[in-house]
Amino acid sequence: MLAKGQTAPIFYTLTFANLFLLLTNLYPRKARMVTGMSGTDGWHLIRVPFWSEAELTKHYIGYYSTEALQAYTAKDFDTAITWVDQAMALDANSRVARNVLGIIRMARQEYHEARHIFLHLLEAGNDPELPGFRL
Repeated sequence: MLAKGQTAPIFYTLTFANLFLLLTNLYPRKARMVTGMSGTDGWHLIRVPFWSEAELTKHYIGYYSTEALQAYTAKDFDTAITWVDQAMALDANSRVARNVLGIIRMARQEYHEARHIFLHLLEAGNDPELPGFRL
């Protein structure tokens, strides 16, 4: 037992670990990842106020596509389609949103529509921002 007024050594260890992780993540830098270069939270926080409209749109589409994939995983295909529609409203030519739409169409057993979507993506060619999009 600890005497009155003493704190456990584990408290100091956990506090130090959390502060270390916070400072490390908020230090603005970029690191090489499997998907390309990725910035820390600090790097993104510095850049966000200077994003162009195209960058904002890309991030919004990524958010809507991720929500669609989560609904797809929960087998709520109607909600997933709604999320993809929101992404497509921002950019009707978004390859990410179209790919998610194709996945959802396959899950709904709408194979003809899914095939049409995937063929359209293949015909569009490679996107330099999406390395490894075509396997």
